[in-house]
Amino acid sequence: MLGCTHLRIAMAALFCLTSVLASGCDPDAATEGPVVEQQAFVHGEIIVRYHKEVAEDAEEGVLNRHKLSRIRRHPALRVDHLAIDDTTDVMDKIAQLEQDPDVLYAEPNYLYYPCDLPNDWSYRSWGVHNDGSYGVADADIDAREAWNITTGSRDVVVAVIDTGVDWDHPDLNGNLWVNEAEQNGTAGVDDDHNGYVDDMIGWDVVDNDNNPNDSDGHGTHVSGIVGAVGDNGTGIVGVNWRVSLMGLRYLGPYGGSTSDAVEAIEYAVDNGADVINASWGSTGYSYSIRDAISYANDHDVLFVAASGNEGRNSNSQGFYPASYNLPNIVSVASTTYNDRLASSSNYGSASVDLGAPGEPIYSTYPDDSYAWLSGTSMASPAVAGAAALALSVNSSVGAQEMKELLMSTTDPLNALQGLTVSGGRLNVNALVQAVGGGGQEDPPEEDPEEEPEEDPEEDPEEPEEEPEEDPGNGTDSWTYVPWAVSTDHPYTNDFSGYAVIDQAGASELMLHFSWLETEQGYDYVYLADNGGNVYQSYTGANGQFVTDPIAASTVNLWLITDYSVTGHGFDLAGYSWR
Repeated sequence: MLGCTHLRIAMAALFCLTSVLASGCDPDAATEGPVVEQQAFVHGEIIVRYHKEVAEDAEEGVLNRHKLSRIRRHPALRVDHLAIDDTTDVMDKIAQLEQDPDVLYAEPNYLYYPCDLPNDWSYRSWGVHNDGSYGVADADIDAREAWNITTGSRDVVVAVIDTGVDWDHPDLNGNLWVNEAEQNGTAGVDDDHNGYVDDMIGWDVVDNDNNPNDSDGHGTHVSGIVGAVGDNGTGIVGVNWRVSLMGLRYLGPYGGSTSDAVEAIEYAVDNGADVINASWGSTGYSYSIRDAISYANDHDVLFVAASGNEGRNSNSQGFYPASYNLPNIVSVASTTYNDRLASSSNYGSASVDLGAPGEPIYSTYPDDSYAWLSGTSMASPAVAGAAALALSVNSSVGAQEMKELLMSTTDPLNALQGLTVSGGRLNVNALVQAVGGGGQEDPPEEDPEEEPEEDPEEDPEEPEEEPEEDPGNGTDSWTYVPWAVSTDHPYTNDFSGYAVIDQAGASELMLHFSWLETEQGYDYVYLADNGGNVYQSYTGANGQFVTDPIAASTVNLWLITDYSVTGHGFDLAGYSWR
């Protein structure tokens, strides 16, 4: 079942995972969920799920013992919607049911409200709202709360300078920027006299034509994070339900040139962009690109850029355009659904401004599809989208002020302290409230003077400050070991097996999964010690991620499945130790 290289394997040598699996090592036993704020619920009703081995007549016994009657049954889930037939309070009845050995869990029949989550949200969109189904509850940007204030505006324009955009995608088409002068003009004529003929939805800088269709998929994915159409019953939802996405194809099959970048930035500024997203870069310092971004600053256009995916300190070695010292640039690191700094993300206490969800992110993809991608490329558009959402509330906020507010309204994270300027992860709800006059003091004024002119013959100076704290994921203090182990795809039913990672001299281990996906709530992957005590457990769609550090030199990696639905399983790429 489990195949691997270098790792010791033990098959079907099942030990009891004492922290999770009670009564006969039952992998279906309930685990403690995240603590959440109490929601409103329907009085006199509860939801119950039975253990999978409980027969139907035993289910009826539960109803009789606890004075309950069935309102609705969900047989595929072994879940009942029940009415309480006596005067017992809902929470008291739940407490009684939790002591019943036939009941896996009982919970209130919670109420949910409109203008909260759109009908196209799912757990896959954990970056905008994380309910705990995918990682840590609230490891998100609080878009759900912000949407009660605004869901965006078509008057706000975000230029996505990337590989283009699938302009016919059903989740993007309704939010494309439209150049009305060209759309309502004469074909083959530069109706708005901007130097571009028939540029109705943007421009392909690579091929110099008016069709910025995506050549790769990256730009379409980025665009969906900013503004996939919300509440349309299709696919996903972006940070903005409504926005104008200006598609600029700058990256071709071999990357993008400096001159093309300059042209794309100028086009965005000259044609009304409020925010520019740049999910690209390199270590090469370009004065002309810097000047183009300075031009954007002069026109009050915010420039949001990915900090890069080398897992290094940008204080020591810059990654551009994110590392240019300009007041309208926001450099964005990538965080995971566990609210950690992604192991691949660049960081810098003086050079990277804030973090945002980036690993892994589910978004739009060419040919009317969707895909998971990871990196600071995915984190940057979350920030660009947040700025656009805030501008839909208050369009008078300038680029430099928006940058200050983005950083001052973050959620502080220990994982980002000393590794970013703000030390926090994006919080779009706090941002939207701040721009809407929520009583926050005005941010400090920026110094209007630009930095001294740099000598093109010399390499630009970079700050030499190093972070004082150890970031944990992805730094030189960790040693990465590329050891691969995978399940069958899909895995089989009624399986239990494990691999053992045993690293002499390690005080901590982190596992790097390239993919992990099992049947939600039934099939589990456990990380445990030799005595069966569980460090971490995973079920459902987890995608690509790096675990939190485990204080041990040995970790047993278990897959335990039941008798029904199977899934992909997992692919372990390796582990880090220190």
